[in-house]
Amino acid sequence: MKRFLCVLLILCMVIPAAAVSAADGLEITDARGGFESIAVLWTNTAAADGYSVYVKKSSDADYPQQPIDKELVRYYGNYYRADALGLAEGEYDVKVETAGGSAERKNIAVSAYKREGFAFSSNSSNKSASGGYNDDGTVKSDAQILYITNENVNTVKLGIKDGSKIKEYIGLRNILQSYRRDSRPLIVRFIGMIDGEKVSGLVTSDGKPAFLESKESKNITFEGVGDDATLKWFGLNLNGNKNTEIRNLGLVLFTDDGISINGSNENIWVHNNDFYYGKTDPKVTDKVKGDGSLDIKKGAKYCTLSYNHFWDSGKCSLIQAKSDSASGDGTDYLTYHHNWFDHSDSRHPRTRYSNVHMYNNYFDGNSGYGIGVTSGASVFAENNVFRGVKSPMLSSKQGHDDGTFSGEAGGIIKAYNNLMLDCGDVTFYGGTNDFDAYNASSADEQIPDTVKTKLNTKNGITFKNTYSNFDTKVDLASKPDPAENVAADVKSHAGRSGGGDIKFDLSNYAPTDTDNPDTSHDIVPELKQMLEDYQSSVVKNYVGDETEYPATSGTAPTPGPTEPPAPTAGPTEPPAPTAGPTENPGGVFYCAEPSVIGKTVTASVANLSDESGALFVAAAYENDIVSEVLTGLVPLGEAKHDISLEFSKEYSDVRCYLWSNGSLAPYADVIKR
Repeated sequence: MKRFLCVLLILCMVIPAAAVSAADGLEITDARGGFESIAVLWTNTAAADGYSVYVKKSSDADYPQQPIDKELVRYYGNYYRADALGLAEGEYDVKVETAGGSAERKNIAVSAYKREGFAFSSNSSNKSASGGYNDDGTVKSDAQILYITNENVNTVKLGIKDGSKIKEYIGLRNILQSYRRDSRPLIVRFIGMIDGEKVSGLVTSDGKPAFLESKESKNITFEGVGDDATLKWFGLNLNGNKNTEIRNLGLVLFTDDGISINGSNENIWVHNNDFYYGKTDPKVTDKVKGDGSLDIKKGAKYCTLSYNHFWDSGKCSLIQAKSDSASGDGTDYLTYHHNWFDHSDSRHPRTRYSNVHMYNNYFDGNSGYGIGVTSGASVFAENNVFRGVKSPMLSSKQGHDDGTFSGEAGGIIKAYNNLMLDCGDVTFYGGTNDFDAYNASSADEQIPDTVKTKLNTKNGITFKNTYSNFDTKVDLASKPDPAENVAADVKSHAGRSGGGDIKFDLSNYAPTDTDNPDTSHDIVPELKQMLEDYQSSVVKNYVGDETEYPATSGTAPTPGPTEPPAPTAGPTEPPAPTAGPTENPGGVFYCAEPSVIGKTVTASVANLSDESGALFVAAAYENDIVSEVLTGLVPLGEAKHDISLEFSKEYSDVRCYLWSNGSLAPYADVIKR
């Protein structure tokens, strides 16, 4: 409840118009807080010599003298955008400044990423996978930051420290291959689309350039800037890395895997990425949608895969590639949480040998199977949501449909408190060794050795046939949310910032092979064409010393829902204000935070400049449609006005609306329980 109140306080307290001085044409059109970042968008009817963007904590009196890095300013033709990165959780102010004046926004809420799962386990060597960042989201003091664009990917330069000497390397490939010599943290920030067909020195797979590789390095973060950082025609490969993070990237039409954690990697965190189709291999029938999106093998340990969005992937995630030994390749202790398997087909994941914890994932319309275990694997699946999944859980050669997704020996899934919605059958353990999963009575229940797989031999190799109970023996570093909150959270936050710049509703298309998107295996031609045609929308990256910052043209994009729904007195729409027209709302104060059941919140609004406004609260939005109005209408004047409401059930989305006919500078003085 405390977190909900903080977010609502931040969003309702101050939403002023952009303060503009001297430069009448400079206007901030949007300033939004995200995970450890702020995005600010602005327009200017006049050309400028340059822009400086400053960020400070709202509690600080003055802005710092140093603006954010110039490379973070991008021009999109009809607007500018800058992203301030490396911010700890809290409230911030942002100012855009040019020679002619400045514009400012205040009290912007910044959230923290969830640093959970095995990548942050106390049992691991590094105990963290924040890469070039501290665990509070700020940049490590001695970190180097490298900005990569499609224009400089082969020419960018960086000095790498080897003992007491520093040698300059040219090109991202050469920098990454040599960075093992340097003990300093490194943050690689991708801007716009990077075209793999123009990147020199990619590691090959089946004779084709496939991966940009980071090898035997530590304390590295690979991240996309904004909502449109995209790697096209290639993927990322980690080989023997420690404490490495990959975040906020779109992987498009990759040649082999989108991301391959391949080798003795440890403390790896892959989160908030969008995985689209890989490159079609016409010679291989099961690679119509490409190969694996996110595969983990050859000794990787203590990895967390979280808040990733898999868009109609054919084969999402493979754990260990071969089953030709009794013990596997050493890949172990993996966590999947809050991932969105969006109409993808299979491998969510497909697990051999390893111990895997899966919680709070959203399996959404999967035409094949959800979790698949083979070769003695142990998976603890808790508080996940399965919606429209043909086979939510399978163990090879046993259980539902005889586990025919694989001809290997079986594994065991421990299932607890998962939510099944309109799914196919799951056969739970019932005293025989022919089952899909064991349905535990509590999260800490240990499965006895009497529970065994039906088959534990193949080609003369004997595999483990009992559950390892790893989840009761090691630090899972997890904080599962209630299953009923998962779908809304995942759909709001999985993938790149703002959901990425490639928009497609996979639940609402007409498949070619069935009448139901949930059961379709086919590729979606419209989505595939979007990916084929995709190019960066960035017109200009200001990475060098350019001084030509042109005036903007056209209309800047607007955030979130572009307009609140027209108010009416009915139960499914917000109530109409009693006075004044409704075209000019003073603000839409928005909060997407559940777990408010049984709590009372009071919103107080004062200091209004006219008497034509009204305040009300609505909740439970889905696709910007009001499903329930929570309060009556409170007309507003110059005096202070309160709305108190008790939350009698959970809501995934709550918004306070303030409407007015006049020019407002509203703020809420008090939000309290």
